Amino acid sequence: MPAKDANDAKKGEEQTNGGKRMDIGEYIWSFLTQTHPADRTAWMPSRILALIGTAVAAVLAVSVQAEPVQLTTADSWSLKATWVPAKEGKMTFILVHEAGKNKDSWSHLSPALAVAGFGYLAIDLRAHGESVRSPSGETVGWKELQVSKEKNDWIAMTEDLQAAERWLVGRNVPEASIGYIGADLGAALAVRRAATRVTTPLVVLISPRLASKDIPILNAVRAYKDRPILMVYSEADKRSARDVPVIYTFARLAAGEQRTACMSVASEGYGTGLFEAQPELVARVVNWIAKPVASAPPAVGQSPK
Repeated sequence: MPAKDANDAKKGEEQTNGGKRMDIGEYIWSFLTQTHPADRTAWMPSRILALIGTAVAAVLAVSVQAEPVQLTTADSWSLKATWVPAKEGKMTFILVHEAGKNKDSWSHLSPALAVAGFGYLAIDLRAHGESVRSPSGETVGWKELQVSKEKNDWIAMTEDLQAAERWLVGRNVPEASIGYIGADLGAALAVRRAATRVTTPLVVLISPRLASKDIPILNAVRAYKDRPILMVYSEADKRSARDVPVIYTFARLAAGEQRTACMSVASEGYGTGLFEAQPELVARVVNWIAKPVASAPPAVGQSPK
């Protein structure tokens, strides 16, 4: 093969970024994050965007090797999860899906987190996905869970998050590097847990509700206090459009303006499905995670740099 052809073939297998060798997943991620989403996608119909998002997620997933693991809760549920360790100095996120979904719902976001160096532990909550065997040995699906004045099976899922934390700490993941990304129900569980776990560095709430499965969120957001928090939602989702501005107001009062962020999209989408419908949202969220605190405004009489 001529030298030029050999070089061209090699470029098809790997790319470089400032002289650093990248695999194909890292190359695609570099493209996604170095070009402004509006410049890339303003002309594209939403259907094409969704197809591109699915294709990109599939390619990124090839470059990420997730390990299947099993967790045990304090109340004896056995939970399935997938784990990718973080690169040195990077955070690890517990991914908490919405009601009726499972750990695979994060397939558009999780590979991008890993390619950016962040670790993740995506769990199947009890009665979801592969985590349907109850402590008594019976098979229990999420539709069988109950909410009443006397009992709320959903709030017991806080135990699932604690099991995930213990598992990560047992793998020498620093407690202060373990954050949460949750969708709807998962958002409520995540911020409630983070409010009492003061080492949680940040949380990302996807399509949060004022109350999901009778689990209220506002008091938890207030108790979360001065740590970074991001909310993501679709303006076309009427309930999100109603609830998120209220949650955001409480978050700004508790965490401060610089630590609070909100991202909205105009097109339809909900929960983890937002990342499939809006592929550019993946880069926006991961970029915020990399730098979650906004720069302080210049002092009076001082010019911005």
